Amino acid sequence: KFIAEVASTHKGSLKRLKHILNRLLVTDTDYIKLQIYNNSKLNHISSRFYKNLKKIEIPYKKWSFIINNYYKKKKLILEPFDDESYKFCKKYKKKVLIKISSSEIDNLNLIKDAIKNFKKVFINISGCNNNYIARFTKQLKKYQNKVILLYGFQSFPSKIKDVRFNLIQNLCKKKFITGYSDHSNSDQIFESYVASALAINKGSQYIEKHVTLNRGSMPPDFSSSFEIKDYQNYINYFKKIF
Repeated sequence: KFIAEVASTHKGSLKRLKHILNRLLVTDTDYIKLQIYNNSKLNHISSRFYKNLKKIEIPYKKWSFIINNYYKKKKLILEPFDDESYKFCKKYKKKVLIKISSSEIDNLNLIKDAIKNFKKVFINISGCNNNYIARFTKQLKKYQNKVILLYGFQSFPSKIKDVRFNLIQNLCKKKFITGYSDHSNSDQIFESYVASALAINKGSQYIEKHVTLNRGSMPPDFSSSFEIKDYQNYINYFKKIF
């Protein structure tokens, strides 16, 4: 299954976001993932991240419009980055799926609440060491059929040598459903194909990849993003080979 990660490539523009989503609707992606946050709840005004994140923030009212107009057309995954945004996403628990970000990996109350309320819960374990993952998976053992553990090396772009592909294999041996978030350099498109093939061979059932309209305009995360036509070719290749 393929997840198109929109992230912040919309640059805070609803018009641009709708254009991206409309383009993705005609691809064979299985899911579209959207990141939602309230900047004032996520960052203090003195934070070095505050100003730039404020520029690309989309308010809840506009997110409501997007969710209600697109959830029947493609499966949506929402990834909130603060408690208030999680509560917002929870209002749509019958319409969408949820992803727990790596920044919330130790928020066990939120994770348990998500498992209770959403049909599927994707959990980003990318920043966790092996010892933490061992303890964490023991706590999730009884929820294995509902949880998907997503792993990817958290640098943009990432190098294949830094990716712990054996972690994916070990999680699969424990009967967990796994996914791989590819952040390879899209200037070297071959690397994304190689890394994704390695992840699938290790047992990943989900592949997440950043998408954008035009890499040349250098939107956020462009270094590891595919333009949508390249994303469709990527899906075609793996659907055919595997």
